[in-house]
Amino acid sequence: MTLAGYGGTIAPLYNYVRRGAPSAGLRVRRRPRAAWRGMRQFSTGGTYVNFLTEEEGGERIREAYGENDDRLVEVKSRWNPHNLFRMNKNVAPRTHRAELGRATHYRR
Repeated sequence: MTLAGYGGTIAPLYNYVRRGAPSAGLRVRRRPRAAWRGMRQFSTGGTYVNFLTEEEGGERIREAYGENDDRLVEVKSRWNPHNLFRMNKNVAPRTHRAELGRATHYRR
């Protein structure tokens, strides 16, 4: 079995952290981040957009889409130039990328 878009990949690694009390902060995230640093050497470098965290945007979104990013920008620029559909890990149309410095995650 291989994952779509990642030839040779056998399985995804999803490092899930359940959010605790706000006071736990970095302490809660320390162990999963250490695990990821150890596993990264085995990674293809790719990711699924839905696996990205709230903090990840811009460059990481473009990495997730890989070679398809430029084509997605073209499609978005043609069919959604005003960026109406943007409440996700957004592929912004060309005009909005220039205006927003390619920041591509929006909040309501």
